[in-house]
Amino acid sequence: MKEKFSLNDFKDKHFKNVGKDKLLILIMAGILLIVISLPTKSSNSDSSSTASNVTSNASSTNTTDYEEYLEKKIESLLVKVQGVGKVKVMVTLKASSEKVLVSEDTYSEKIVKTTDSDGGISDSLEKSTAQAYLYSDNGSGGSQPYVSQEIKPEVEGVMVIAEGGSDATVITNITNAIAALLSVPVHKIQVLKMSPG
Repeated sequence: MKEKFSLNDFKDKHFKNVGKDKLLILIMAGILLIVISLPTKSSNSDSSSTASNVTSNASSTNTTDYEEYLEKKIESLLVKVQGVGKVKVMVTLKASSEKVLVSEDTYSEKIVKTTDSDGGISDSLEKSTAQAYLYSDNGSGGSQPYVSQEIKPEVEGVMVIAEGGSDATVITNITNAIAALLSVPVHKIQVLKMSPG
């Protein structure tokens, strides 16, 4: 014979020594835990789209800056080589630089029991993953993602226009120097003579 469940009996047995204030605190803590554990899908998707926008805008600016940096650095070195004279350099890159953002990955598994029409029970494993980017305050009321590293783009090709660009020795010296500095194949380096004036 089953005992009848009564809320009053349960309350008398388990909460006899607990006051109303403590009971209220327990209930509030339970509600707070439930609210905290609720998923926030929309904020994660908004933050990931913001992260990709920030990354794409920054990478296009950084690519131009990186090209200019390489060009000026090579020009300042080549102008010191005997026979080169005045020099102008153009560098093209394969792609923009890539920023690796710091993200927090969460992984969860749960076993789901299903009952078929014959009354048989089967278990299946459900897996889910989620990725959220970490942000910091940029000081102007907005936020920006943390970047763990920036991968510089590969050099696609280099063109050098030099006053001594008609001398075979100078061309060889320039080509070998750029190939060594930037790890660019020789056939992707073009050296031309600068026109007078």
